[in-house]
Amino acid sequence: MAEEKIQKLIKLRSSIKSKVTILNKYVKVLQSGGPPSDLQLLDLEGRFKKFDALYAQYDELQSQIEVLSDDSDTQELEREEFEGQYYSLAAAARSVLGARPARQYEQPLNRSLSSYEYVSLQQTGGKNLAKATVNKCMRCFRYRAETVQPIMGQLPASRTELEFPFLHCNVDYAGSVKACHIELVTALSSEAYIAALNRFVSRRGKPKSITSDNGSNFIGASNELAQFLLQSELEGQMAQEGIEFKFIPAFTPHFNGLDF
Repeated sequence: MAEEKIQKLIKLRSSIKSKVTILNKYVKVLQSGGPPSDLQLLDLEGRFKKFDALYAQYDELQSQIEVLSDDSDTQELEREEFEGQYYSLAAAARSVLGARPARQYEQPLNRSLSSYEYVSLQQTGGKNLAKATVNKCMRCFRYRAETVQPIMGQLPASRTELEFPFLHCNVDYAGSVKACHIELVTALSSEAYIAALNRFVSRRGKPKSITSDNGSNFIGASNELAQFLLQSELEGQMAQEGIEFKFIPAFTPHFNGLDF
């Protein structure tokens, strides 16, 4: 009676082992080829859900066989062999299934998976999978690119002197500056410019140098302003006042915000 029951249990156990063998062959086919398609992954996911419940069925049958069988050593080896095959196949199947979630997370978010997401996916070797997925993504490569940070040059001497404000100053008509003193002039003439300078000196003190736009970036209607700035009499009047009147280099309007 006991022998007949053991034979029935062994047949049921064999059917479970055959299902494991079939899934093992299917996973090897997916691993040997290229990246599995979404349809193949969906099919594997359905099979894996059924496979996940096989161990409980096997454990119940094997426990009954071990109780009824006289050869406990053989049954113990049988259990160890099945468990080794089962867990190895589970790890391989999860590795194949983990490739799809990694791509799904990486593409919209442009990042790798977090540790919490590894746990939720039950992914073995999830860190390596995330690195491989991100490294193969061209969009991620572009986002990780670092811009070149230019090295700042040494500050000029005029920027480090402990003197009163506006000792070294720049002048520009609607140019780019970091700090400015605004004076309104009535005309593009030397007299109007000197009047504006006198108002500036009475408010801020007499500067040591004034740096002006050289006029090379003016076009069209602004040519008149360029000609005015380049008048030799303007520089001479500045020299009489003890002020050095300088021009920025050609095609460098950004210099008017920095001393050089």
